[in-house]
Amino acid sequence: MNPDGPDSREAFRSTAEEYRRISRILRWPGYAAILFWPLLLIPKTSEYASYRVVGIAGFIGCILISIIASLVWLPKLECPSCREKMDPGRGLGGGGLGPYCPECGAGGTIEDGFFGQKCTACGKALRNGRGGRSYKIRYCTRCGAHVDDEGV
Repeated sequence: MNPDGPDSREAFRSTAEEYRRISRILRWPGYAAILFWPLLLIPKTSEYASYRVVGIAGFIGCILISIIASLVWLPKLECPSCREKMDPGRGLGGGGLGPYCPECGAGGTIEDGFFGQKCTACGKALRNGRGGRSYKIRYCTRCGAHVDDEGV
């Protein structure tokens, strides 16, 4: 925990609640994509092969809807204290993390080779990739402000 950083939890509360609410909604296209999965298993030589095309289109459509909606609809995670972007992996022009750990707020993140960064205080691996972030944002990585207890 970073006792030196400002406490911005109240200013960030509405953004965090909206981010969590929209994230829950955006899970549904992924669940719908799973429903199309059995149609992908129909053999091409089957009399029901035309359903396979519906399965492919439905599966890809649901995944694309989820990706595009998340890029457009999710609120930008901007620190209320320093107005810097706190989610470097989301959207275009990402950039890296700052000197503070987003999990514990301590200063002293180090490069962890090809895989991203690592916090020297809590030992958390801070990675951004195709599967999303490997950490929750509780502190601003630029100024160390405490923005959320639960993490987004």
